[in-house]
Amino acid sequence: MEKIEENTYKVKALHKDFIGIYEKVLSKERCQEIIDKIEGFINTNPSEIQDGNNQFKNKDVGRKDYSIFASKIFGGITSEVNEILNVHINAYANEFFILRNLGHIRSDEVKLQKTPPRGGYHVWHCEHGVGKGYSDRVLAWTIYLNDIPEGEGETEFLWQGIKIKPKAGTLCIFPASFTHTHRGNPVYSCDKYIATGWYNFVE
Repeated sequence: MEKIEENTYKVKALHKDFIGIYEKVLSKERCQEIIDKIEGFINTNPSEIQDGNNQFKNKDVGRKDYSIFASKIFGGITSEVNEILNVHINAYANEFFILRNLGHIRSDEVKLQKTPPRGGYHVWHCEHGVGKGYSDRVLAWTIYLNDIPEGEGETEFLWQGIKIKPKAGTLCIFPASFTHTHRGNPVYSCDKYIATGWYNFVE
């Protein structure tokens, strides 16, 4: 991959194949605090957790994870993450300037997700599609909240031949379109935690 460069927005960025990687957007300590909040909520409010295994009628699609939307329980985390995203989406748009001519885009929701060992969303998919909440997606983003051992839990992009290794505090931004078909590879030795969401077109 190309070397990390300094861009005009004063953030460290790696851009390759329209995938933006930004390290240390959150400290490891802050990542752990968010993980602790996720675990605390899962342990005390199990009925409020979205079980990824139940997302599809055919449970053999290969999804196993648990998620909650931060705005429902951790409003401060939503605001904090959106402030981080505002800085780094500018860096991304500075690299891929055509975004500035396409209209207004915004990320509102922050989904917090826990993937247990042998879990993940292993089917090749993209983030754009037909239907409310899908058709307006322009970009997807993920902040990894914990370090994952080598060879586990990567975000793998099919056409680009790229695997993003999860590292606490690293942000990844990429197009929602089919061009960036991807999957979450399984973790084996630990749980994986992320914050994730989408940039949508807005009027």
